[in-house]
Amino acid sequence: MKLTSREQEIAEVLFKEPLISQDELAERFGISRSSVAVHISNLMKKGIILGKGYVFNKKASLVVIGEVLLRIDVENPLTNQRIDIEYSGFSVEVSRSLASFGMNPKLLTVIGNDEPGNLILEELKEQDVDISNVVRDLNRRTSRKIYIDDVMQYAESIPDEIFVAAVMSREWVILNCDWLLVEAQYQELINEELFVKEERAINFCTCCFVDDNVPEFLSHYSLVVLGVEGFKQLEHITQSALKLVQAGTQTCIITDGSTMILHLNNQGSNDYTLPPNQSFDSNKDLHLFLAGLVYGLSCGYPIRQAIRIGIGNACRQEAGNGSP
Repeated sequence: MKLTSREQEIAEVLFKEPLISQDELAERFGISRSSVAVHISNLMKKGIILGKGYVFNKKASLVVIGEVLLRIDVENPLTNQRIDIEYSGFSVEVSRSLASFGMNPKLLTVIGNDEPGNLILEELKEQDVDISNVVRDLNRRTSRKIYIDDVMQYAESIPDEIFVAAVMSREWVILNCDWLLVEAQYQELINEELFVKEERAINFCTCCFVDDNVPEFLSHYSLVVLGVEGFKQLEHITQSALKLVQAGTQTCIITDGSTMILHLNNQGSNDYTLPPNQSFDSNKDLHLFLAGLVYGLSCGYPIRQAIRIGIGNACRQEAGNGSP
């Protein structure tokens, strides 16, 4: 829930001066003591402070790095054509998901200096996504991709190297967050930029769909989610995942989105069966599973419960995509 301007002011004072009295707050803001009491009560109801003594409920700081784009879908191009346009991309969908959980994710991306970029930012701001660190490229348009029968055919995108260079101009935002979620296409470039700094206090998170080899550089990520089409190559991919864990990855999860989830860490492995009424696309919806998983872990939930939150988030979005 959003804070009023007065609630925000009082929260900032309480954070710096937790022993300040309500009388002192009233005098400082020029309002009555009863008004201060109402504002503090509202801060408690909204979960900002946890009770007397003004103990703050600090939410984890999450940063999302990925592409924002205008997606154009064309179905049945030769018969009854249907054309849909939406704002999409890893950053948009992951940020929306985290905001729907009550988080305030920081979006770190690059968009063009155009009307689609303005509209995307307005929409995300209304959904409580922090857009203050978005980079505007004055010489390019916001990315656009055309899909025909769900297969990408045309793309106008900001080159990966330019994207990452622009994102790294906000390096301080990355190095001061608790959780960093990185889109698959930027995994290696972000890895090259960040992991030489050995900033291991950050939980680096990513996901990708694999059908054979698992990139070795993913061992630098704290949390890796691997999507597979089925478990035909389970043994091979599991061995690759174990190598990631042995090399430094704290948590690795493998899923086909329909039958089971395999969780690996340095203490061993556990598998979880998906309920028959809960399934998701292990390629297209994997980032939504990651968003729910990171939310759960950032709130301190056990891995089993965080996985359930991830499944629920991916399934909910899948059901929404299926509506007319």
